[in-house]
Amino acid sequence: MYNIEWNDSIIIGVPSIDEDHKKLVEMLNELFAACFAAQGPAMLSKIVDELVSYTKYHFEHEEGILAEARYDKLEEHKAQHLELVKQVEKIQANLQQGATHKLSNDTLKFLNHWLTNHIQVEDKEFSPLLRQQNVK
Repeated sequence: MYNIEWNDSIIIGVPSIDEDHKKLVEMLNELFAACFAAQGPAMLSKIVDELVSYTKYHFEHEEGILAEARYDKLEEHKAQHLELVKQVEKIQANLQQGATHKLSNDTLKFLNHWLTNHIQVEDKEFSPLLRQQNVK
């Protein structure tokens, strides 16, 4: 079973962004648990709907902070966010259309890897700039 452990490797040192990331980790862990407990399509759809909504909120929040901080790779970062949104919306649409009642192992692996890798690599790249500007 997949599970993301909240630890120092995924903390970037910007409190408001770290709180968003922690919430996303909790939501993904809830999705992983629901899949492995073979909960029904209604529950999976509900969790994925919440995940999509919160992911969009977080990306808007993070991008606003980065714009204010004049992060020089903002457009590249936004493109990465857009790609993930497309992926999770595809998962959401498949569940809503009843095409599948469970999420594939590859889908869960993708979500796990994308979130942890994105935080550990991409988000940690801008964290010194935000900390220098004392962004909370």
